[in-house]
Amino acid sequence: LKKAISRTRGKPISPESRNLEMSVIKGFFDYLIRQEKILVNPMEGMKIKPGGGKTIRKIFTEEDIFSFLASISVNTPEKQRDRAIFELMYSSGLRVGDIRSLEMEHLNIEERILIVRGKGKKDAYIPFSEVAQRFLVKYLKNGRKQILTRMYIQKDKQYVFIAHTGKI
Repeated sequence: LKKAISRTRGKPISPESRNLEMSVIKGFFDYLIRQEKILVNPMEGMKIKPGGGKTIRKIFTEEDIFSFLASISVNTPEKQRDRAIFELMYSSGLRVGDIRSLEMEHLNIEERILIVRGKGKKDAYIPFSEVAQRFLVKYLKNGRKQILTRMYIQKDKQYVFIAHTGKI
């Protein structure tokens, strides 16, 4: 496992992934012993290191976020969309999946509220900032209209954030 390469990243697998693999294999052999399919557990006595060297995530500072947001110019329809996405995510705590599935009917610009379908299919009413509202209005009035004229897949036009290929 120390030499195993991730199929998705093409790099050696992380210590956490190695420990998970080891744990699964150990559990499988334990199961085979209980089912009396094998007589000896080859994983018996093998130690699995706890934790596996977890890395601590870097938390962005407020300055980092403002610098990032300011770096997104709004001179094309796509950049207007991107700035509106990030402003909305930052001000409301939305996840990427929430942004992708946000439909026009779930957006109330005037009251700065949007509806997100949460876990258990329960609706959550999420407020967003005035700054996000400004960028959303600019995107909806200008950028989104231009993207709509170039869309290949018209069935996706109910989504707030779109690309010329349809839903982002």
